[in-house]
Amino acid sequence: MPQPGMISGKFELKLLILFVSEQAGAPLGFAELAELVLLEESVDYFAFSDGAAELARSGHLSRFTPAEDGPPLYFISQKGRETLETCEKQLARSVRTIAGRASLELAAKKRRDAAVRADYKLWDSGEQSVACSLSDDHGHVMSLDLMVLTREQADMLADAFREKAEKLYNIILKSLLGEEEDNDADDTQ
Repeated sequence: MPQPGMISGKFELKLLILFVSEQAGAPLGFAELAELVLLEESVDYFAFSDGAAELARSGHLSRFTPAEDGPPLYFISQKGRETLETCEKQLARSVRTIAGRASLELAAKKRRDAAVRADYKLWDSGEQSVACSLSDDHGHVMSLDLMVLTREQADMLADAFREKAEKLYNIILKSLLGEEEDNDADDTQ
């Protein structure tokens, strides 16, 4: 007998897959979809894989490949939305809460990852740089090209920018607008 708040059969598993797909709000890679569904401890990978494949075959889950050699992405179809709307309450509230929260967190991370870019460039002249950029929902916010001496330095700068992009933007903005804190005045007193 399944415990309350757990997935108890194939139908509920398929509903969970549709629920996670809908909550994410954007296409997901198979591994991302699996990660979100497998948060529910009563689900095993093979059952998930079979359920996702059946949903894709039935047209409840759509699959497309955005790049010629890229991995396929999955998203809920209109047919899947209609089924979910009718049957969503059959998923336990605790399952919906955990899966919904995780889906929203993943969606936020994907939006941020898309907004923050840091790419290595090797120029024809042999010079190396890191092209850093920050965007938001309205468009481009900041670009910064930094020359580096080594690939290792480029990787370090790229990682640091990805981690601290918003903070760097605020520091630059405050500095250019003359709003920076006057730490030198504190040091002289």
